[in-house]
Amino acid sequence: MQIKEIRRLTRSLSRSLVVSEKEGASCCGLPILQSHILIELGEKNGLSLNELSKQLATEKASLSRAVQALVEKGYVSRNTERKDRRAISIQLTDKGQKSVNDITKDMNRYTEEVINQFDESEIEDLMYYLKKLDNALEKVNHCTSGKCK
Repeated sequence: MQIKEIRRLTRSLSRSLVVSEKEGASCCGLPILQSHILIELGEKNGLSLNELSKQLATEKASLSRAVQALVEKGYVSRNTERKDRRAISIQLTDKGQKSVNDITKDMNRYTEEVINQFDESEIEDLMYYLKKLDNALEKVNHCTSGKCK
């Protein structure tokens, strides 16, 4: 098995993705975590801090600080749920939705530029193996956190 080369390639890929995400988020002048919060809310608005924490695999304390910064900047609001007054949901504001649209447009453009380096067959193979890798990572990460005994 070529563990050393796989690890080198995944580190390189990870660094490249971080650079692209920084540039995509920079259209709005936001740190990556804050832009990820906006993107998650753009896909499913009204998530709780617990739900966001699970989606982003981020500690609640870091997430809470990032959400508070987004509230202060006017990108999101915190709303008390009517059914359970203890429950708080995070909602995009109009400004937040505009930022989601801008980030999405920039990241889609970047992804298209990268994907255009491949032919149709390679794209299908890439999608297959990315899904397979994602599933394997989810399974291993889930098990190493002690949840699959």
